[in-house]
Amino acid sequence: MKYIQIHRKNVLWRQSICLFVLISFVLSMSPRPTMAKENVQTDWTRRVITHTITNPNSKLLHFRFMDQNEQEVSLTKNTTSTQSDLLTQNHTVLQSDSLTQGSSTDLASDVLQSFRLTAPIRSALKGDSNLPASYDLRDSGVITSIKDQGNSGACWAFGTLKSAESNAIRKGFLTKNHADFSENHLAWFAFHPSERGGDKLITDGFYPISSNVDAAYTWGGSSLIALFTLARWSGVVSESTAPFQADTLAERSAMAQKMKKSGEVLRYRSNYHMQNATCYDAAPTSAWKNALMNTSALAAGMYYNTAYASKGSAGATYYQTAYAGSTAVKSSNHCVTIIGWDDNYSRLNFPSSHRPKSDGAWLVANSYGSKTDENGYFWLSYEEPSICDVYAFELEKNTKYDTNYQYDGFGWGSAIPDTTSPKGANIFRVRSDYNQSLKAVGIYTITDAQNVTIQIYKNVTSGYPTSGKLVKASTTTASIPYNGFHTITLAKPVALTGGSSFSVVVTYHSKNNTEAYLPIEGTGASTNRVQSLYNSETGQSFYYSPTANSWVDTSAAGQNNVCIKAFAKNTTPKPTISFRSAKIIVGKKETLKLPLTLKHITASQVRYKSSKKKIVSVTARGKIRAKKRGTATITAYGKDVKARIKIVVKKAPSSVALKAKKKVLKKGSALQLKVALSKHSASRKRTFRSSNPKVLKVSSSGIVYARKKGTATITVMTYNRHKAKLKLRVK
Repeated sequence: MKYIQIHRKNVLWRQSICLFVLISFVLSMSPRPTMAKENVQTDWTRRVITHTITNPNSKLLHFRFMDQNEQEVSLTKNTTSTQSDLLTQNHTVLQSDSLTQGSSTDLASDVLQSFRLTAPIRSALKGDSNLPASYDLRDSGVITSIKDQGNSGACWAFGTLKSAESNAIRKGFLTKNHADFSENHLAWFAFHPSERGGDKLITDGFYPISSNVDAAYTWGGSSLIALFTLARWSGVVSESTAPFQADTLAERSAMAQKMKKSGEVLRYRSNYHMQNATCYDAAPTSAWKNALMNTSALAAGMYYNTAYASKGSAGATYYQTAYAGSTAVKSSNHCVTIIGWDDNYSRLNFPSSHRPKSDGAWLVANSYGSKTDENGYFWLSYEEPSICDVYAFELEKNTKYDTNYQYDGFGWGSAIPDTTSPKGANIFRVRSDYNQSLKAVGIYTITDAQNVTIQIYKNVTSGYPTSGKLVKASTTTASIPYNGFHTITLAKPVALTGGSSFSVVVTYHSKNNTEAYLPIEGTGASTNRVQSLYNSETGQSFYYSPTANSWVDTSAAGQNNVCIKAFAKNTTPKPTISFRSAKIIVGKKETLKLPLTLKHITASQVRYKSSKKKIVSVTARGKIRAKKRGTATITAYGKDVKARIKIVVKKAPSSVALKAKKKVLKKGSALQLKVALSKHSASRKRTFRSSNPKVLKVSSSGIVYARKKGTATITVMTYNRHKAKLKLRVK
């Protein structure tokens, strides 16, 4: 995971102190409880939701992460010195040591709050007259059946994909009986970053620090981890592509071994792409209900302990009294899926030992199989304080876009804050084999109610995002109500030429003098369980420094990539013209058809030009004639594409000789003949002939093939009709 790390690098961004926000993500979600098939210990899955300690004096947002003993993970110092003067002037560094002492209450506890403002669920939320008093996705068939995570800690994958499955059904992509996505694929690639050369996302991601091959299924996770994985187009895939089976330890190990052996080919396999992942933590629960009715089921974190699970005539219930307030959120250890609600579900249905004060409950699908709870479902009180990480996952068909331009392999782990609308950019190079239409941009928002502006620059000519031409018609503004991941369709698609460069510039607008956040990748860090690594190169990602009035390369500044993606659709294949060699040597007065290869362009669309017509002329059909000794360049060109070849003209041969290493060949063998021309002459065009092809067959390049016993004479002739003969025997 991206564990907490405070940079010792100063950032000159404005005259007051401005530190990079460092965000640590969550390892969540428990294996099935002890009543399941096998006893799985849960201490290592104890999870806390990301919290924020805001220090108004330092402008630092510190994101906490707790271990299984509810102790804050120690921060790792970054002692790397800053290389850029731009980043080292006149600013105070808050040392990471000051944030490692004791619990969260030691640091500005009065302002401790959930970053997503997860508030206790209140009964007052029941009063929206525009919503029904009760709702159940099962009634409309927009939810899949109960699944069983078995002997694993992959509840986060099950909760996420059940939400995605319900969205696929609602959109008509799949039927209820066919919507079944692979939790195995999601869990495996969430913790196995790419190690392939040439992959821009190589090494980006989380690594379980364990010798166990099945660690990806046991270390837990979260909806954040899921959405980061899906955002890079690693999934969603069907269950049949990578089946999940972990009822026993042996099955879990076998599943891991199979993925280790052959899973790499599936890394970027996607039957559907994640379009949006909306976080409703801070939203009024009427928004949750509207999402259930119109978007998808909701993946949600909670604290789960079987001691608080009950079952009666009105169904299975859950409401815990062990934790309250932010401590309850902090203790979240399991992921479930909310599929409905009932405002009138009686509080009396809960046992007296742990009974809420008011009626109303969420209908929840668990991932412990249909033999637990009430056929796999239970009612979760509105008052349950541990509900958190509430996400709706939306999908789109994988045919909508062909290319995902990206550098952030695993989402945001840090953010640049500012009250003056932080701005970030990525420069991408268009794939060379196709012209494309840039249709949408993918971004993260960290806070709710975030306004953004997206600008596209074409033909960027340097490591500077705004060096190209602004496509004004494609400038797009969006008001994003809730945080998460968002695919934003451009106001107008942008035509991109294969092989060209373009930039995406995103401005996160601040308002009312409050900070807005530019999401960037985190910094590599580790605990005794998980390590996070990132790959960053210069010339890719930038943030704008108002103080310097300039763009700053994040990699050169010791930071990682800005989290901006671009989605493009192939339009027409990019025409290519290429010569099969860089240079041709010909003899005077020799004529020759140029060795040209064309892709996605016809011969009639190609034109030719000679740099020196007195030396080499060229026809409209690409046939050259050598006129006199010298050198010239022939250019073949079409619309937006061209290729060049060097032509060297020598004197015509006055004689020719034919030579061979041996003159007696074994039947079935082959031999390359050597042609010797008179000194300082050339003849590219040569004709070979055999007097007896049944004995010796000769190719156009002078290779002879011994076919049967006998003798034959091979003749070679130059373009100016000089000849040479060679007699060979086959034994």
